[in-house]
Amino acid sequence: MPKTVRHRSRPARAAKKASPPPTRARGKKRKELTLADIDPRDERQWNRWRVATLRKARTRIMREFRRMRDLGILDDQGNLISGDLPPDMLPGSKTEV
Repeated sequence: MPKTVRHRSRPARAAKKASPPPTRARGKKRKELTLADIDPRDERQWNRWRVATLRKARTRIMREFRRMRDLGILDDQGNLISGDLPPDMLPGSKTEV
């Protein structure tokens, strides 16, 4: 099986001395990684974007779950507490769309 060679579209950068990671001031956020910011040919950038996107999704889902649990819509396992329909959706309702 022939070996696949990946070609770079950008010139190789000169090797830098290893420097410590930049420190962030407490409370400052990193710039959000978007699809426009990544090189589609760079697998490491895709993985960073994917992990960041999944982390954001998990945070949003948990926030909504807690909100719906606090409102009494869901129990602690995420099941609907009530299967009752609101009065305007019952079969005998005179409400129309």
